[in-house]
Amino acid sequence: MIRDGRWATISSVLCFVVWGVLGWILFDPDLRGVQEGLGWWMAAIALAPMLLAGVLIAVSDSPDDGDGATTAWADRHGAGWRGEDSCGGCGG
Repeated sequence: MIRDGRWATISSVLCFVVWGVLGWILFDPDLRGVQEGLGWWMAAIALAPMLLAGVLIAVSDSPDDGDGATTAWADRHGAGWRGEDSCGGCGG
């Protein structure tokens, strides 16, 4: 969960920086040439930080970070995973 929070913070900052620069390019008349040069790529640039953050969170997410992803595995492979407790003392 800590990693997710860290990536969310980094993603938010990166999004605001990118969107700030794109807004500056859009509203500054002196940068009209840059806007025309980028064209429709500005939309892709605006979405890139969010997509990158999603990929980084998905790649860095491991089942060992304590977020409960290993609970099902632990339930199957913990004490009694061969059925000793459900047997009710039936030997073995």
